[in-house]
Amino acid sequence: MAAATSGTPECAREHPARDRASGAKHDKTQDVKQDVERAGEKARPLAAFWTKLNNDWVFNFAGTLAYGFLTSIVPILLVIIGIGGFLLGAISPDGQERLETSIANTLPGGASGNGGKIVHAALSSFHAGAGPLLILGIGTLLIARSASAPTIQWRASCFRR
Repeated sequence: MAAATSGTPECAREHPARDRASGAKHDKTQDVKQDVERAGEKARPLAAFWTKLNNDWVFNFAGTLAYGFLTSIVPILLVIIGIGGFLLGAISPDGQERLETSIANTLPGGASGNGGKIVHAALSSFHAGAGPLLILGIGTLLIARSASAPTIQWRASCFRR
């Protein structure tokens, strides 16, 4: 009644429940703004680190290293197989027979069946082809590394200013 007599409209009068709700809403928005600012401050070192990674060409160097690794893996395997073939020829004939028997026993037919014949043929050709495999592996390794070395050196020289 006092409001009706004072001449102020009802919507302009103070309403305690509404004022508390709008104050809580205001407090929540302030809290959210503060949380966002704090998160931005905490993320600033991460953003600076990401910028440094991009400025230092880390991803380009990683790609170069991956390319070098992928072009070198096959020649390295060829060298390892070639060395294995030479080592196979260096063991005694009795040791070779035991190796053939143990491998052939894991195959169907066993050492006296088809498995033994397959293993004997494979190990004989493995030993006979060791020299060419080793030469091929070393040659392709040198070619693969010499092709990617100038790229790595050029990119590294960009930072020596």
